[in-house]
Amino acid sequence: LLKDRRQWDDAQLRRFVTQYISLNGTVRQVSDEDAGTAGYQQLNPWQLEGLRLAAAELLSD
Repeated sequence: LLKDRRQWDDAQLRRFVTQYISLNGTVRQVSDEDAGTAGYQQLNPWQLEGLRLAAAELLSD
């Protein structure tokens, strides 16, 4: 939604998001057919809340 309303490209959206949360993660695969499960170890609820509030503020402008 932010990308469309602000007319941001992928890099701009990524920069915005990474101000609040780390996008560094791992993917765990059980087999070659498994698409994998992403894991983010440094993610906490306060970071997600900060991202949510910042996005809501930008959308309300």
